[in-house]
Amino acid sequence: MPGAAIEARVIDRTLPAGEIGRALAEMFPSHARDPSGPSSPAASSPAVNSPAARFRDLAPDELERLLPLVLEASGTDFGSYKEETRLRRLESRKSRLDLRAAEDYLALVRRHPDELRRLQQRFLVSVSSFFRDRAAFRELERALAQWLATGGAEAVRVWVPGCASGEEAYSLAILVLELLASGRQGREVRIVGTDLNSEALKVAARGIFPRGVFREMEPDLLARYFTGHGPDFEICLSLREVVKFEQGDVFAGPPLARLALVSCRNLLIYLKTHLQDRLLASIHRALLPKGLLFLGEAETLGPGSVPLFTPVDSRHRIYRRRG
Repeated sequence: MPGAAIEARVIDRTLPAGEIGRALAEMFPSHARDPSGPSSPAASSPAVNSPAARFRDLAPDELERLLPLVLEASGTDFGSYKEETRLRRLESRKSRLDLRAAEDYLALVRRHPDELRRLQQRFLVSVSSFFRDRAAFRELERALAQWLATGGAEAVRVWVPGCASGEEAYSLAILVLELLASGRQGREVRIVGTDLNSEALKVAARGIFPRGVFREMEPDLLARYFTGHGPDFEICLSLREVVKFEQGDVFAGPPLARLALVSCRNLLIYLKTHLQDRLLASIHRALLPKGLLFLGEAETLGPGSVPLFTPVDSRHRIYRRRG
């Protein structure tokens, strides 16, 4: 995970382990305390450690003033994304610039409008790896094999919203190609990954990845679908032929219709409930009958989405389209 995060360029600083504590204390001086002294009740109280307390130094309207500027500069509306995530990433960016006061950061934005696009990239999450959570992928393989066995000659179309730097999309392509190893049984295979993060999409399209993102991938699959590229690995032609990447907002609608699978992992956790329901309703409309939905480990269906899907494997967050 650290290697993937560094490769995706979402890391502010890369430090030896022994220097991390000092760097954190410098970033958040109001939270630092003498480690040799006794812990005060206030330091460990839930009120002090709450999200609101962690961001108490922010001007109350800082996000409200910045988000319209980000929207104007990038076309991305973060107004309905969860506030804590945005605050945390805003503070991280300000710390990187050695700024603390809201007015100082707003003044920087006025002097350098390109900073708004950098902040947009900060708000987006672009860290992944191949076959992330291998046990979940094994269960998905079983469910997808069952769908393929009953789907006739239907094309296998997959959408990966919030695809980050492409590892998830390529993993699913490998999964499908392995299941259709005997000449694809005459089926079209098309996987499309979409994301708002243009920098992550450049990494995805390039198709060259560091060794660290392959920790959960079987060596035989690595040998079959990748070739050495210096210290890294590059995807082979069979993956380039079936996987495409597009920059786009998930709420603009799926890029494909009659989908066999949508892998929407670790995206819902950043959205408020009404946006989660809106996205899942859009996915439901795009899926084929009995098409599959694959969510992240920490995600569940909200009350508004439960009627749309039936669990295939609740533990690994695999669902099948109802109706």
